[in-house]
Amino acid sequence: MSIEAQSLLTQLARRFGASESSIEFQAIFLDSLNDVLDDIDTRLGLSTARVDTVNDSIDLTEQTYRPLITRGLAYFISEDGEWALGSIESLERKYERKLKLVHTKYLKSIDLTARFGDVDE
Repeated sequence: MSIEAQSLLTQLARRFGASESSIEFQAIFLDSLNDVLDDIDTRLGLSTARVDTVNDSIDLTEQTYRPLITRGLAYFISEDGEWALGSIESLERKYERKLKLVHTKYLKSIDLTARFGDVDE
């Protein structure tokens, strides 16, 4: 099941005490969401499409990736400076730990077993 950007926006706006209809908060949210997706692309090796509007969805499993994306959003939005949510170092550590955990789960989920005879001669 994919992750809806609108539901992430609602969750983060509530957490930061912002209005989800605020154009400014939506812009920071979308920039931060794309930063998280870029991290997933480069650090986990998964290909994800960029999100252009809050009506877009992210083609990742909600159960596995939503906690990672939420932590990443909290970190990147707080890093912006205007919307501080506690210590930036603490948020960064939590995000890094979640990235490592999801990366480990991803590596365990893929089959790396070499098979002989799979190549046509």
